[in-house]
Amino acid sequence: MLTPYEIQLIIMPPKEFFVQVYYDGHVQRTDTEGVVFSCNNSSLFKVKKNIKLDGLIQCIQTKIQPDNSKRVVDLVYRYPTTLAQGLVWYESLNLVGDDDVQMMFDMFMTCKPLGISTMEVYAGLVDAPCDETHVVKVRKTTRRGVELCFWKLLLLRSR
Repeated sequence: MLTPYEIQLIIMPPKEFFVQVYYDGHVQRTDTEGVVFSCNNSSLFKVKKNIKLDGLIQCIQTKIQPDNSKRVVDLVYRYPTTLAQGLVWYESLNLVGDDDVQMMFDMFMTCKPLGISTMEVYAGLVDAPCDETHVVKVRKTTRRGVELCFWKLLLLRSR
């Protein structure tokens, strides 16, 4: 049986979400917690559920690097997979396309009834002053004829 809170989430899912973005560190796997973000810097902000990957990158870029001294080149979402005996185990999802961003929101919605209120994302940064950042869709076909589709972040350097 669903709780009133779960029913409310089904009837009126939120349109905006809090995202805690960690940066200037690294992602590692531990024996006690699974995936952890090891860094000293983080920033909290809201994003809309219908945001695309390039929009998410731009939001994060603007929030954590307004001077454009570094560029976001990698996003990793950390999510709980096991909540047994009071222990939480985390796994990760690399955000490489719009479908992955949508999956992040869907996965987060399944965690909300467990008391998890904020999405956690790690942003990999590089020292690369640029005039513009572009995300492009790349399609490749393997030797076996399987079509792969992914997003690639292009950095256009200043001259």
